[in-house]
Amino acid sequence: MRILSLKMTVPKIAVLATGLTAAVMVATINPAPVAQASPDYASACTECHTAGGSVAATPSSATLAPGAAYTVALAFTGGSSPVGYWISGNGASVTASNAGPVSMTAPAAAGSYTYTVWMRSGVVASTTYSITVAPPVTTTTPPVTTTTPPVTTTTPPVTTTTPPVTTTTPPVTTTTPPVSGAIISSLSPTHGAVGSTVTISGTGFGTSGDANVQFGTAAAVQLADTTSTDNQIAVTVPMAEFMVRTDSEVTPPVWYQHDRTLMVTVTPTGGTASMGVSFTVDSGNGRSHGHGYGYGYGYGHGHGHGPGVRHPGDDG
Repeated sequence: MRILSLKMTVPKIAVLATGLTAAVMVATINPAPVAQASPDYASACTECHTAGGSVAATPSSATLAPGAAYTVALAFTGGSSPVGYWISGNGASVTASNAGPVSMTAPAAAGSYTYTVWMRSGVVASTTYSITVAPPVTTTTPPVTTTTPPVTTTTPPVTTTTPPVTTTTPPVTTTTPPVSGAIISSLSPTHGAVGSTVTISGTGFGTSGDANVQFGTAAAVQLADTTSTDNQIAVTVPMAEFMVRTDSEVTPPVWYQHDRTLMVTVTPTGGTASMGVSFTVDSGNGRSHGHGYGYGYGYGHGHGHGPGVRHPGDDG
């Protein structure tokens, strides 16, 4: 075996050590460049920011003319300042450090286009929006056709007009007396004593409850515990027709004439009286004549007797 010997002097070893030390220092001060950690950060912002929240992007118009300008409104939910956005797609790349709206331009060619929107507000989120570019509008002007109508000459006929003979007949005026709006169809009962209750049925009585009900010339009082309607009224038979009249007063009656028939009418507020319907007033004391209080001045008898007292000559 042949052994090679390396002859190296001390100065040569010192030179090699010095060179090695210099190389280590250069490598420490100026390290070699390394590859970027997120080379595609512009389209994937989550490489640099924490994902969170949500973003909505709304174009000012979904259908646009070729090359038309439009804006995109941005709304971020769930984040905090600072705010920034980046819109890309179809050859566009628009960024800014604000919350929008973003000014955009539609492509020149007709078609449907989708854009990606990244927005950060403390955290980052993305979304997309789409627009449609309509084909250009072609306007066709139809040819103008001019038609000259033929010239027609018309000779009007000679017309002789005989004026008509006008006879004026004065109008005949017929005055129809007003017809009451109220119509009585029935009384229940059809007879009764003074103070008894009578129910009047029909139509057109009014709904205010203040229609005037007459038994002959005496006004009847509507019952307070009933409700008058346009079709029905309940009243009590009045006694004014049967009061004893003196030269100084009208006294309450204590007797009644024999059965007497009166005409019952209903007059609604603002209307005229209805046709009368017969009602028979029953004698309060059988068929006795009876007498009232006081002296016999004016109407009735005035013998001063109580009810039901008969005298010679009285009606039976």
